[in-house]
Amino acid sequence: EANIAAYWYQRALETPGIDQETELALRYDLGVAQESAGESKSALSSFQQVYAMNIDYRDVADRIASLQKHAPV
Repeated sequence: EANIAAYWYQRALETPGIDQETELALRYDLGVAQESAGESKSALSSFQQVYAMNIDYRDVADRIASLQKHAPV
């Protein structure tokens, strides 16, 4: 249920006062859920936000490259 997971990750990101590491993890997991749900454009946006905060976070650069490579022209 990737759509449901994405919804809850988005809700969690609205929690006041979350620290940067938690925000990075939530945004990354949101991107994974969006990608699994077939929402490539939204996933790319989520991963780009993670990349902007920490370019070395997990495999975010590879995920961005993969999504951009397979994005419709």
